[in-house]
Amino acid sequence: MLTPAEVESSVVAQKIGRTCFQQGRLRNEAASVALINQVETNLARRASPTDVAASQRKFANEQVKVEHCRNFEMLALQNQNQIAQANANRIAQAAEDQANAARTANWQRQLQAQQAIYQPRTTQCQYYKWGNMTSCSSF
Repeated sequence: MLTPAEVESSVVAQKIGRTCFQQGRLRNEAASVALINQVETNLARRASPTDVAASQRKFANEQVKVEHCRNFEMLALQNQNQIAQANANRIAQAAEDQANAARTANWQRQLQAQQAIYQPRTTQCQYYKWGNMTSCSSF
């Protein structure tokens, strides 16, 4: 659950983002819309509807200024950069995990090959009654 301060902050961000978007004051709409969606999803999942409604009523009469739109857009760009960095880190980690798995598989193949070379061969011998002869073969 979000704290009351986090709910208020999110509601204000939601109001600023929506207002600036509707007024066409956002130059980077993709980043801004992504942040609006993230804030709204966070409110829906982690905040009490009663707290959200109370915060919306509290800030209903507040006017959104051009400087608020600029600040929101800057936050949206920072958020977009953080998401991109997190995605890049996940991709790098996945590549590293895949390389480690390939190295481990290669090492296991080499180990099995070495064990096959040094593994003693079993010999099977058969004794024939007639002529006291023995026949042996290796496997």
